[in-house]
Amino acid sequence: MEDLARIIFSIWKEQKKALEVLTSQAADDKATRLVSKARKGRILEIVPGDRKTLIEMANQALKINPKLTVILANQAGDMVCMVREGDAHTVLQDILTKCGGSGGGNKQLSQGKAELSKLMKLIGKD
Repeated sequence: MEDLARIIFSIWKEQKKALEVLTSQAADDKATRLVSKARKGRILEIVPGDRKTLIEMANQALKINPKLTVILANQAGDMVCMVREGDAHTVLQDILTKCGGSGGGNKQLSQGKAELSKLMKLIGKD
């Protein structure tokens, strides 16, 4: 029985690592597409994924173009803002104030939650 548990655990670990690699590759692909959509040095998009995935996508986009301000949200209203230059906290707070949300963070990475319907109106996706 103990051997079976070790085998199952080993398989689970391998699958978890494979999933992490696939998630990272998907974030890389999405980041490349997001960078091509940047306007005036800024990306503001609603994308699929949990908060961790949003952070990974933003980080990958900034690896491609470190001068961007990357603001991503998901369908649950989770938001992240990431920059290499500037103040992510100020940028995200401005958006969250307009979208009935709140959040926190620092100059490089800020996170929050907004009302999705208000966010969609703000970015013209209603």
